[in-house]
Amino acid sequence: MRAEVIFWPLALLYILLALLSKLTFPELGRPEVLPLAYALAFLVFMALGFVIVNRIPETVRGMTYLSLFSIVLLATNLTVFLISLPLFILLALFIICGTETGPERSLFLLPLLTIYGSRTKLGRSFYILGIALLVILPTLAILLAGVPLLKPASRFSSFRFLYLASGYIAVILLSVRPDWKVLLWGIAIGVVSTFRTVVLGVVLAYTFGLLLGRKRPKVGPLIAIALGLLLAFLVRYHTTLSSYSTWHLGIAETILYRPGVTYTVYERLFNLGFPWGKGWILLSDSPKLYVGRLFGRDVGYTYTLFGQPAYDLGLIGLFEGLLLGMAFRDSLRLKETGVISLTLLTLAIPIGLDAFFFSALMVLGSIPTEVVSCWTKRLCH
Repeated sequence: MRAEVIFWPLALLYILLALLSKLTFPELGRPEVLPLAYALAFLVFMALGFVIVNRIPETVRGMTYLSLFSIVLLATNLTVFLISLPLFILLALFIICGTETGPERSLFLLPLLTIYGSRTKLGRSFYILGIALLVILPTLAILLAGVPLLKPASRFSSFRFLYLASGYIAVILLSVRPDWKVLLWGIAIGVVSTFRTVVLGVVLAYTFGLLLGRKRPKVGPLIAIALGLLLAFLVRYHTTLSSYSTWHLGIAETILYRPGVTYTVYERLFNLGFPWGKGWILLSDSPKLYVGRLFGRDVGYTYTLFGQPAYDLGLIGLFEGLLLGMAFRDSLRLKETGVISLTLLTLAIPIGLDAFFFSALMVLGSIPTEVVSCWTKRLCH
């Protein structure tokens, strides 16, 4: 199955759910015409970038992606850029030089988790490193801040990034090989941390890895995915009840209510930023809190894929969609970068774009181009 057959229907389905939510819950207000037109136009511009990408020289595209990756992270946080640069190099080395994975032999034994690595020494080393981090990072978070499932306040500590980082590492590993044991471990991390994003990320990466690789899913992993998603929503609902004593909606109503709330945030951002933008959400080191402060609240808000370009750039933000479509198409030239890119873009539909997601998508678009792939191959040799 092609990635474009997956992403655009999912984006349209989310918009339909958001509109249904707003019509179901009167307190969210009626859907507005101009924000809806902008959201649809943004998807059209993404599709246009996807189609025209090959008309631009490959080296120009690669340098553009790398430049935007550097500019956005440098403008956001110098420390984050200095950390991200070696991680980008490691990711390129892993994908270009060592991703021929297969069940050669057991490399790492964890409780309930046996992982097979790459046939190449480089890929095997990176895979072992990824598995080690997959265990170490959430363990550190638990030891330093407690278990969010049992102690909801710890979910908002600075150590929450350890859970998120381990989730994205699992996404990378699953993009290389859809291993159901990594899937189970990632779901467990998401449930313990109460981060639905982690559960959704690993489930999407596993599913997309199978779909883009044209492989049939096994019954066991499908059951794990269904139970994992159910647990994630139950745990998150429990956390919501613990955090908001006045919450009165049931779990099914809450699931439908959430896209309507997020879409309403997007509508407010659109009205604030239209027509030429007032940013920058993209360059904020805490974009959800930035949005919350715009509304006079000291809480974070998700804001959909369209919220950041609408507020930051207004009408010009449609060309951000063009750029994302180009990077998306380039990332699909390799299965691994394609799976990660499709996963991040799908997560961004409800969550919204931030400096991390945007720069990661630029990196993933650059890796298959001559600018990065040729340099990486020489470095490997």
